[in-house]
Amino acid sequence: MNSQLCVDCQHCIFSEICKECMFTQNIPIFNRAFQRKVFLSQGRALFNIGDKVKYLIAIRSGCLKIIDQDNILLNLQTPGQLIGGEDLHNSYYRTSAIALQDTEVCMLDYSEMYGLSQITLGTFRNMVNLLSETAYENQQMIKVLVQPDTFLKVTSFILLMAERNKIKFFTEDNFSLPLTQKDLSSLLGISPVTLRRVLDKLERDVGGITIHDRKVVIKDIAQVRRSIRLHLMS
Repeated sequence: MNSQLCVDCQHCIFSEICKECMFTQNIPIFNRAFQRKVFLSQGRALFNIGDKVKYLIAIRSGCLKIIDQDNILLNLQTPGQLIGGEDLHNSYYRTSAIALQDTEVCMLDYSEMYGLSQITLGTFRNMVNLLSETAYENQQMIKVLVQPDTFLKVTSFILLMAERNKIKFFTEDNFSLPLTQKDLSSLLGISPVTLRRVLDKLERDVGGITIHDRKVVIKDIAQVRRSIRLHLMS
């Protein structure tokens, strides 16, 4: 397995429900419903459009891209996040999730959630919390994608990846982007040429950051954030 990042249980989006149902109380119904470290090879679909939603799925390691029926890249899901939760109310997935690299996920059978809620009072609270966190994370990505300014869009995306790493206790100042520059330009809705131009500008004019292929080294994250504020004021 060649995934670079693997979130530990303490910082996974399932952390609270696992703590309560597996480590603290060891509830049999949870152990039956929960699958750990399910492996997904690079290029394989975790789910496809039209598949029935059966599980709550958290990414343990690796990365998945979310695409629509026209193969347009909509989102990027990274370790520690819940994936596909927005389709729970539809019963069927409206998008597909494809592994960008070898990936591991943990899966919780959604049909058992009612039974768990009757056994432990924390199940409902934990469900609300993890769906709320997922909604917030999706909002942060949407905030990046709707930026009208290409410089702000690219810079905000890099800072979002750094922030995700920080939250999950990975390094925020030295990491690899999970997307090729071609896929990243597609996600951001800009041309590869424009993306390369913005990345060059970041290194040349902003300072405090170097980007080579997918490798990002942020020497001064405060300086990068200041550059965004100055750009907004100009």
